[in-house]
Amino acid sequence: MIGLGVALLLNHFNLLENNRVTSALILSAFLVFVFIKRAQQHALHKGIIGSVFFTSLFIIILFMKMGWLPVDDRLGSGLVLLALGFANLVYYFITKLKITNLVYALVLFVIGIPFVVSYFKWMEAWELESIYTVYWPVLLIIIGLAILADSLFKRAALRRKLNNSSSDFLEK
Repeated sequence: MIGLGVALLLNHFNLLENNRVTSALILSAFLVFVFIKRAQQHALHKGIIGSVFFTSLFIIILFMKMGWLPVDDRLGSGLVLLALGFANLVYYFITKLKITNLVYALVLFVIGIPFVVSYFKWMEAWELESIYTVYWPVLLIIIGLAILADSLFKRAALRRKLNNSSSDFLEK
């Protein structure tokens, strides 16, 4: 509420440029703080993905606004997918709870990189298309294996917990 009030007051005195880009920057900054607070309060750090993603989004929008990155849909879409991948990667390394977060990061990188590569013309679009046409089922296999691994790890952890509790019960 305070941030919104400050933004409205600055807008009233023509000190804030009121457009979609500025609104997106303000909203991203606000959401960074919301998700950081949630990550601090939650035992499993549930807000990490959101805080890393919105921090990355804030930086992308700011760099585009300042002219350090070109404003383009392909580049922006690719960078947003890379930001999502980076957020999942950070979450995995902080919590080490789910392999699927690591796989999601990989998948988002694999999907986002071609947007960036095609924008900068480092590789021809038809070459990227032929690669993805042949190998897209590999992504499905990797995602399926990650889900299977997570399920097996959960079962093993549950078995260990049950064995520990039953041995504790027998000792008493």
